[in-house]
Amino acid sequence: MKVTKNYLITGATGFIGKNILNKIKRKSNTKIYYIYRNKKLRFNDSNIIGIRVNLENLNEIDKLKNILKTTNTIIHCANLAHNKYSKNTIKKINYLATVYLAKLAKNFNVKKFIFLSTAKINMNYDNIINNENNLSRNIKDDTYTNIKYATEIKINQIFKSTKVNCIILRPALVYGKNVKGNLKKIESLANFNLPLPFANAIEKKSFCSINNLINCINIILDSHIKSDIFLVCDDAYFSFKDILIKAYKKKNNKIILFPIKLFIFKFVFYLINKKEMYNSIFSRMILDNSRIKSKLKIKLYHNLYNTKY
Repeated sequence: MKVTKNYLITGATGFIGKNILNKIKRKSNTKIYYIYRNKKLRFNDSNIIGIRVNLENLNEIDKLKNILKTTNTIIHCANLAHNKYSKNTIKKINYLATVYLAKLAKNFNVKKFIFLSTAKINMNYDNIINNENNLSRNIKDDTYTNIKYATEIKINQIFKSTKVNCIILRPALVYGKNVKGNLKKIESLANFNLPLPFANAIEKKSFCSINNLINCINIILDSHIKSDIFLVCDDAYFSFKDILIKAYKKKNNKIILFPIKLFIFKFVFYLINKKEMYNSIFSRMILDNSRIKSKLKIKLYHNLYNTKY
């Protein structure tokens, strides 16, 4: 098989990275290298090669130098969620490792560097529709978001005046089959036929189907798109209540919702220092996906009810 493109995927054992890998492995004439830390993925494809790298150790990233000599595109998904790790560990993976990898990409003239960031950079909980330029007022208050934003700034500096096209994607909360994190916890609620106090959780929010995210990345891989920053989210909006109802319906369980005054929830969540959780459940947050749709000439038609992966 004649190989025409080499891809490197970091974070390929995670929910997003694994879905991306499974999509692009279908491309013809490609070789895919992926990074793993503990558990190697199993494939029958000879063109998919795993490399064990601990991104906390910058010296280990040097293992990639030989690969990067022929790499066309890096898809950088490796990421630590802010609620599980210390600030120091998050900085090592989300900032220092990313910056070091970007410098290597520059040195080896990689054509594209696709960086998975976060829509929390633009997440303002109010009645406006947020676009790429509407920076969140809470960036400095959230360790994870602050580090992601600082990483964006730094890698853009690294790639400035180079031939490397740096495409930064800021997806809203991504959902799909085998999703992890908070959405997985929501799905687990559907196992219990208990009344839930979320009848008033009706404010709409932007989410991102894994289908829409992967389709965007797939087009970016095959296009001549220049360096840019894009929000990625569905056209449709959903509330926390919508997600609960969908989870219960999926398991053929009956959902029982009852209302509680929002000021009571707000008081309790703020009292236990969970302001972000309150907003994620009860506040409105709508993102504008028009730029990426226009640039990629894509329709983001997948949503909570037709996502396949």
